[in-house]
Amino acid sequence: PNSPREYWSNANAPVALAGYGATAWISATGASRFSDIRGKARQIFNRTILCGDKHPPEVGPRLLGGFSFHPWQEDELWRAFPPAWFVLPTYQLTRYEGRTWLTINQYIEGKTAHSSIAETIQQKCNTLIGSGGDGANGANIKGVLPVEVSCGTSQSEWQQHVRMALEQIKESTLEKVVLARYSQFRAS
Repeated sequence: PNSPREYWSNANAPVALAGYGATAWISATGASRFSDIRGKARQIFNRTILCGDKHPPEVGPRLLGGFSFHPWQEDELWRAFPPAWFVLPTYQLTRYEGRTWLTINQYIEGKTAHSSIAETIQQKCNTLIGSGGDGANGANIKGVLPVEVSCGTSQSEWQQHVRMALEQIKESTLEKVVLARYSQFRAS
């Protein structure tokens, strides 16, 4: 996707991230997908230059994405995604400990003049500001769209899965488990 949108937050963490666009993306398949992504991420961040005022490391550029549990895709819902996929958003908004930062991630060729770099970043800022707050692509949103929400697992099914997992852990037939739920949101 050319203009992915990402959001990550955790109620127990002091940081939340929202991203738009893709300055870079990496993907991998197979059993080596974890180490492959780690290596590709290192390649990106080893060439990263941070500019701007002093800021906490939690608000710097981040790859957002995820891994499948298996090297193959079992569920139809997830077949649209590779088994490992991460994006470095063009625009990254980070909330950390009550403050908010905007990071603009830009790929720069080695021979690019400094004045050209500043001009490119300024154009990206102007594009973002010029959208009037309606989105990084300048879309004009007139109102709130109705949203249909569907959950893959009901609350009672979820509670049953948790009870079963806890019982198996008590019986020592299971050491670790990852239970996940998903919700789909569709705008009309």
